[in-house]
Amino acid sequence: MIDTIKMIDTIKNIKQLNILQILKHSDFIYLQNYIKEKCPVFERESSIISTLLGNINEIYNINEKYINEPLFMSILIIKYFPSEVLSKNLNGIELELYEKALDFHNYLHAIDINCQTFKNKLFTFGIIFLKWKVLDITSQLDILAEIYFRYTDTYTELKTTEFNNKDTKGVYIKHIYAFLNTILQTMKNIDIKYQQHLVNYKFKKIDYDENAHNFIYKKLKTVFWQQLYIELVIKKNFNIINVIIYNYLDILTYDPLKYTLDLEKITSFKNKPTRIHVIQLTRELLNLNKILDEENIAIYDEMLRSIKLENIIDVLSYIFEHIDTTVFA
Repeated sequence: MIDTIKMIDTIKNIKQLNILQILKHSDFIYLQNYIKEKCPVFERESSIISTLLGNINEIYNINEKYINEPLFMSILIIKYFPSEVLSKNLNGIELELYEKALDFHNYLHAIDINCQTFKNKLFTFGIIFLKWKVLDITSQLDILAEIYFRYTDTYTELKTTEFNNKDTKGVYIKHIYAFLNTILQTMKNIDIKYQQHLVNYKFKKIDYDENAHNFIYKKLKTVFWQQLYIELVIKKNFNIINVIIYNYLDILTYDPLKYTLDLEKITSFKNKPTRIHVIQLTRELLNLNKILDEENIAIYDEMLRSIKLENIIDVLSYIFEHIDTTVFA
């Protein structure tokens, strides 16, 4: 038999859990790492919550999909980090979720607590959360579908474009093809029926939620650097030097400062696929970034002193991340 008195005591003590203190006094990145590490304290608290919620579902005959430990954690996290989980400009169902999270958090600190009200608040949040999750998945698939069709057009156009160096063209085509496959795999991980979404998707310009777009953009950039590491460091495919030059110059086309920069040294490395030329090119990019990103000169100087093939991907990703931020700020 389930001990309801003990359940109420557990509910009253939720506000004393260590995870609540982490939420109050830590940033979102620390919280993510804390949860991923699954330390003994977190595991013990998760077990306590899971047992409590399982008992509530059994007493009130509620489907577990509406009340469970991950959803319970979501309601706590949304209260403290609405921008990171939902969006910066809350409206509609996102605002409703945030308000329910606030209401639930306030209830945890109330004097008069009972299982029925606790269950009602969690159940209501669960219904809204699952509805939002479906809408959020659709939004992510829309972003990926748009990127997929944009790069499919680029891929088709590139195959008919004349290049002075056939090896360079082959590298471009190979990486865009790999990028397209990565997008499809990401869509598949989100929804096994992703192909139907692509069939139904109409290519259009949409104003997406900034957080969702940034999340996917960062994820795809990570894949790009992983691929570059394989080509450059493992396979020693130094033909990739042209891809690096092209991407850097492509970013600078948006920056009026490009007219005051000497880019001749950069372009002089085209079609020079050797280890030493890749390292020399990276040095020149570091020096250019020092001009455009003066706040981080000390970091660039340190990289200039320590650059080698083994750490070149870290250096290049830092260069591109900061030139991207500087140009499009």
